[in-house]
Amino acid sequence: IVSQENPARGRHHPKMNKPNSTDKLTPKPKVLITGGAGFIGSHLAEELVNRGFHVRILDDFSSGRIENLGNIKDLIEVFRGDIREAKVVDEAVTSMDAVIHLAAKIDVSKSFEDPELYHDINVHGTLNLLNSCVRKGVRKFIYTSTCAVYGEPLRLPISEEHPVNPLSPYAASKLAAEAYCKAYANTHNLNLAILRLFNVYGPRQSNNPYGGVIVKFVESLRNHKPPTIFGDGKQTRDFTYIKDAVEAIIKLLTNANVKGEVFNLGSGKSIPINWLAETLIKIMGIDGIKPVYLSPRLGDVRHSQADIRKIVETIEFKPKTSIEEGLKLVLQGA
Repeated sequence: IVSQENPARGRHHPKMNKPNSTDKLTPKPKVLITGGAGFIGSHLAEELVNRGFHVRILDDFSSGRIENLGNIKDLIEVFRGDIREAKVVDEAVTSMDAVIHLAAKIDVSKSFEDPELYHDINVHGTLNLLNSCVRKGVRKFIYTSTCAVYGEPLRLPISEEHPVNPLSPYAASKLAAEAYCKAYANTHNLNLAILRLFNVYGPRQSNNPYGGVIVKFVESLRNHKPPTIFGDGKQTRDFTYIKDAVEAIIKLLTNANVKGEVFNLGSGKSIPINWLAETLIKIMGIDGIKPVYLSPRLGDVRHSQADIRKIVETIEFKPKTSIEEGLKLVLQGA
């Protein structure tokens, strides 16, 4: 989120209404998605439009792409701007019933190179949004955090009560923003939920330093190159297919009884990285290719698996997409 441009609206500008003054959202609230042109944000915007919501996005397009919005770009409002600029955020938040905050710097390795930038965007940007929500009367705020706040787990699966121990400036910045979210929920009657995401994957995920391991493996294999594994490959991750993640976010959006709550969002399954590489090689029918192993990366944890009982019980959410099915959908671009 580095653009300094002023916000520019899309081609459609529905009439602005007064902010909702109650905790309970209207049946089809007006929703702002920060980072709405990115991987998760674009899938979320698409599904909200399909369900009849009024959608506005705020994105500086430093990593998000207008192409991600496909056929809905003429059905939503598009603001181009930086979440660090209060005036930009104020205009984007005006008349919204809810804000879903996805915009962030997310590359763990790069956060060691420029921790100030990660703090500025991930913490200061979040604080700008919270302040605007209070000023403009927004009553619902969903903040997407990360499982990285837990650090190396003491036990598996990881529940929301697990101690937090960030191992990178990225993780520290997301945890600091969580603290501001909780403070505003407590002091400003903001109906707020925090989602700690566990390795969301799916179509539109970019093969760049911000992309996940699955998209990197697929890109390598499609080019008949061996997938690169950092470490011995016995490390595990909890992978969540994008459509399941979107469904959970929408369920939280329309639930009025989760003020200040923290939820893990994962599949609840622990997947070894070696298994992931081997399964993709098998699904793609590629012979004679084996992974290349490099040294572990700074800030990476050994194991990760979400305890998702809280989100399952609270909003009756259950992930539907198995890792095998999800991998096939990625390859199909579905």
